[in-house]
Amino acid sequence: MHSHYPSYSCVSPVLCEYCDSYDHDTCNCPYRASVDAICASVEKKINELTDKMIENMKVRTAAYSQYFNQSRENSNEPDSSLGSSKPKISLMIILSHLISLDPI
Repeated sequence: MHSHYPSYSCVSPVLCEYCDSYDHDTCNCPYRASVDAICASVEKKINELTDKMIENMKVRTAAYSQYFNQSRENSNEPDSSLGSSKPKISLMIILSHLISLDPI
């Protein structure tokens, strides 16, 4: 630099990641504690909902598996009233029943 130019910094101001202010950095933000608490609360709720969803999926998978196994056993028995070996339960009936099940 030349001596007759005023000195100034080439470093850009630091933007706070919490409140988008240039008055302070992220570590000194007055909103930091409340933002961190909100984030922790949201994370906890997401984890709780995820756990509930996984448990619900396990229960429904077990129920569907049991229903499919019973349906498969029943479909292997011939329909004696028709005199044929046509299955009593069609795949469409099974799928429509599964789709209509209420969530747990």
